[in-house]
Amino acid sequence: MAKHGIFYALCDLFNEGEAVVSIDNAKQVITAARHTLPEFVVCAGLFDPDSKTIELYVENYKDAK
Repeated sequence: MAKHGIFYALCDLFNEGEAVVSIDNAKQVITAARHTLPEFVVCAGLFDPDSKTIELYVENYKDAK
């Protein structure tokens, strides 16, 4: 995932409270979110084995926003 992909995933987490990312890049997105959005509790959600993607969501989105 290019750096701009991680940025777009962070924007989705901030604006929508969720993002779908490649399983290979989920750790990078979660780590970046913990550093840039420390008040958000980012969790892993549903995994799609066909497309090898995972949904990330902000558990406390309404409270933190």
